[in-house]
Amino acid sequence: MASFAKLPFIFFVAFSLHTCYKLPNPPPAKEERLDLTENFFPVRYKMKAKILFWVVAMVEALSIIIDALAPYTGNLLYLTPTSIIGAMMIMAGAYIRNECFTAMGPMFTVEVSIQKNHKLIKHGPYSVVRHPSYTGQFVATLGAFMWYFSQGSYLRETTTMAGRILGVALLPMFISSFFILGSRINKEDEALKEKFGVEWENWALDVPYRLIPLIY
Repeated sequence: MASFAKLPFIFFVAFSLHTCYKLPNPPPAKEERLDLTENFFPVRYKMKAKILFWVVAMVEALSIIIDALAPYTGNLLYLTPTSIIGAMMIMAGAYIRNECFTAMGPMFTVEVSIQKNHKLIKHGPYSVVRHPSYTGQFVATLGAFMWYFSQGSYLRETTTMAGRILGVALLPMFISSFFILGSRINKEDEALKEKFGVEWENWALDVPYRLIPLIY
């Protein structure tokens, strides 16, 4: 029988991923954006696709409830150590991202840009690594793979065509995150160094790690 214990996790995961993929501010002016080719499809459209997280959450929750009322349906949705760790990673990633939204305020946009009154943010999560929003996204994305595609998850256990389509729809969102990170990190460092000069160089000495403390 499906586990009711999974229900709160389902909605915490959906809310956390919604936070990771939300658009905290309008796009910057075109002249403020850096020339950067994004992978797969524009990031702003990718962020708007977060509705898929809620669709999967509702379908999985409904499947658990139906299984409890009619066990003959054969659903096998339950928590595992892997899915719990994945959920915790997603929530941790969302927390980091939200702290970045707060620290940068109106300067945080999903487009890479140097805005008219741009300031170099060095407090909060930016005192730990230089690109903490990508750290949060990286952690949450790894967690999402563990949550959505491990044993006992809806996308792993479903035999329906609709469920498989949802799985195929989510994969590009997660995979593209890894491809985007590398090009964005380099481009942002270059642009910030050019804009702020010695101030950026001093910050880079104080905060030498780009993504993961003590590693990279």
